[in-house]
Amino acid sequence: MNRGLQADISYTYSRSIDFGSDAERATEFSHGVAIGNSSIINTWNPALNRAVSDFDTTHLITVDWVYQLPFGTARNSSAAPIP
Repeated sequence: MNRGLQADISYTYSRSIDFGSDAERATEFSHGVAIGNSSIINTWNPALNRAVSDFDTTHLITVDWVYQLPFGTARNSSAAPIP
């Protein structure tokens, strides 16, 4: 923390691979039937359907910050604690 400001930047590179993303889109209202076309094409060899997930986020950048407000009783770290 420098002068009351703390910042953080993070980057994530990832890959999500599955055989069908239906489980991620199914809700309690769809009764297990997902919206979309992520069905197994060849039931004799489901490995042929292995691919990048529909919900894959390959690049993810997150930026956040915290700023200490310049007023209040505990503004200085040397201030006595309030009983």
